[in-house]
Amino acid sequence: MRANILFTGLNLVLTIVIENIVVLPWWSFLVITLLMGLFVSMRGIKIKSFLTGFTAGFINWFVATLFFNSLYDGALIGRLAEIFVMPGYMLVPVIGIMGGLLNGLACYTGYSVFMEEDVLQLD
Repeated sequence: MRANILFTGLNLVLTIVIENIVVLPWWSFLVITLLMGLFVSMRGIKIKSFLTGFTAGFINWFVATLFFNSLYDGALIGRLAEIFVMPGYMLVPVIGIMGGLLNGLACYTGYSVFMEEDVLQLD
């Protein structure tokens, strides 16, 4: 449990740092999450990789959406709500879930590279 919380916090901090580098593309935070999953797997630390990645991604994207929405006086959510034909209050958690899924899958992918047991065997 302690490793999950530590990994989530570290992932949040590194993602915020990476997102503030303007030169990198939008998906660059996934590389950091994948590398963190690789590192944790190589060290033999047992974490719930998808859950910790999902939590970090959800918190990051949810808070970032709220921040930019307040920064631009609601124009961001308003325009996105028109595109996706849904109420604006539902769009913020949906964006958080999408970011969480991306982050969770990246973390699970990195973590599963060095897993000791075979998950699937094809005969």
